[in-house]
Amino acid sequence: MRIRLLAVATLAMLAGWCPAEEDVLRLELEHASVLVREPILARVSLVNQEGADLVFGVAAANATLGFEVEFDRDVWVDPSRAGSPVGIWRVAAGRRLETLLDLGQWYPLAKRGRFYIRAVAQTPSGVQRSRLVMLDVVEGLELTALTRGVAGRPEALRTYSLRYWPRDRREWLFLCVSETPGELIYAPVSLGSVVRVAPPTVTVMPDGRVRVWHQTSPNSTAESELQSDAQGVRFVNQKITTQRPSTPQMPVSRAPKK
Repeated sequence: MRIRLLAVATLAMLAGWCPAEEDVLRLELEHASVLVREPILARVSLVNQEGADLVFGVAAANATLGFEVEFDRDVWVDPSRAGSPVGIWRVAAGRRLETLLDLGQWYPLAKRGRFYIRAVAQTPSGVQRSRLVMLDVVEGLELTALTRGVAGRPEALRTYSLRYWPRDRREWLFLCVSETPGELIYAPVSLGSVVRVAPPTVTVMPDGRVRVWHQTSPNSTAESELQSDAQGVRFVNQKITTQRPSTPQMPVSRAPKK
């Protein structure tokens, strides 16, 4: 079987096929998994193989770029808004250019589950498609939660949930806030890496100040402050405190008494 595959690959190369053609259009996700309503950052890069510049996002554009999005391999996802996801973009002839965008601003990707995504560019010479990438949307693993009223909105209740999720060989802590009535879910706030030795805490003051304490390493902790009021939930600041590890004291040697 291995010999047959090598033979097929050799014949394909002799016939002029080159796998590098698949990389004319590239799509890379910043993270393979995100929490519900977390920004979905994607890097798109394109090689212009035309004889002239490629222009996107203007009335006189000669190219378009969009995405094919499928949920759980059986449901196609339509864009949530019209327009050019890459904005006004110009790629010079013979050059590769890269841009960064938030896919969650263009497609409804807040549903828990797996999405399959491919970038698609329409140029004067034809259609280019990127490799397929997978995105898992998760709720995160809850550590603690509490529910409080909202300053300035007596009819509303907000639940503040501290959740963690593994990423880049570390665990990251998020503050996830949801609101009733209306089943509103705010974008998770990333509070940095977490070491689950001492349990993190969340406190909500009557004036809407939210304070989160958690351990970031064996020798450091973080205190984060957010504001939660009628205008929404927003990050204010974070203070990291590092404690120097204590140095063991060597016993003082005493000369034996004579």
